[in-house]
Amino acid sequence: MASTKLNHVLIIGAGTSGLASALALHALNIPCTIYELRAAPSTIGGAINLTPNAIRCLDHLGVLQHLKGKGCVTRSIGIFSAFGGQFIGELSFRNIDKFQYHALRISRAQLLQGFLDALEGTSVKIKYGKKMVALTESEESVEATFEDGTIAKGDILLGCDGIHSIARTKLVEPTRTPIFTNTAAAYGFVPVSFISSSIHFEDASVNVSRRGSLLAAFCDPDKEMLYFAGVMEVKSELDHEGWKAQSSDQEATRKEIQSRFGDLKKPFLTEMLDKVEDLFFYPIYVLSRHGKWSSKRVMLLGDAAHAMPPVGESVGFALEDVTLFTRILEVHAGEPISKQFSIYEDLRRSIIDDAYKEAEYRWEGVRDKGWFGLKLREWMTPIFLWWTKNAREDAWGLDIRDLVPSNPA
Repeated sequence: MASTKLNHVLIIGAGTSGLASALALHALNIPCTIYELRAAPSTIGGAINLTPNAIRCLDHLGVLQHLKGKGCVTRSIGIFSAFGGQFIGELSFRNIDKFQYHALRISRAQLLQGFLDALEGTSVKIKYGKKMVALTESEESVEATFEDGTIAKGDILLGCDGIHSIARTKLVEPTRTPIFTNTAAAYGFVPVSFISSSIHFEDASVNVSRRGSLLAAFCDPDKEMLYFAGVMEVKSELDHEGWKAQSSDQEATRKEIQSRFGDLKKPFLTEMLDKVEDLFFYPIYVLSRHGKWSSKRVMLLGDAAHAMPPVGESVGFALEDVTLFTRILEVHAGEPISKQFSIYEDLRRSIIDDAYKEAEYRWEGVRDKGWFGLKLREWMTPIFLWWTKNAREDAWGLDIRDLVPSNPA
């Protein structure tokens, strides 16, 4: 089989995995172009938790230096009973000797800007307002057609366009569509100055209840801004316009949140929900496990390949996808693309499968449950955290590049 040199890579999507891919390819002197559906960089979104493995990837990419002085360094996420108020357990990021980094809670907009700052001055082009409507491939190349009639041709295409990936639905696996989880999330921001009650956590907390869970966390370096996200079960799926209407109905969202979490044991939580001004609401979808990630010339990365229940680590998985895949392109440069793709999937699938299983278990905690179900969950959580601690810390301490030695046998 003939060797392959990458002269141009097409990247669909200018989110985390797309921008990270462009930076990594640029470092390897592989030309690439990003095509983004939106007309401009997105400024919406909540505050995400970057676990130590995610921050390690950002450091490798040269993005971390652009995030200095932004976000809140997170040493732990405390888990509490929303109605009893008692401490149940924690996710700890304190083991700096093993991890090298703590976690970081930062807004999506700030993270995106960090990527754009890192790309400034490079040869990478981002073309906005480009909706891909067709995708074809041959043994030698891949071709993307856009709604405006333009066509782009490359050696490979990276589908970095999220759970509703056009790259997946047009070519890789058209039948694998997003699955509604019967859950939705509402989030918002509240200045700490608005709060008079004492705050019961150091950096961040998850407060579990019978009717969902409520995240509350600091999201800036001086701990002057609070971010919250309430996750709850919903009974039916709406169409796009229906979700849009529900998201725009601030008062209805507020009442739903307050009905679920309004009588919490911690006065701080109730006050935070009362003081938030702007609420954002969205439904939560996932992809089925064990789907296709690639075709002859197309590779899906991040949520486009394996969107799982969101438990605060999806950005980390996307960054690891990119770091591992581009490491393979570096070490196995010139080898057939089919071999490069195969090496990546052989190394990555078992990691993602294990992460998906854990995410499914943790996600079950947000569903409505009775009193006994809540008490069982509170009792089981410390056991689950203890049982999974070593695997979780190994994942956070792993440099994903080490899976691909510099001199492969």
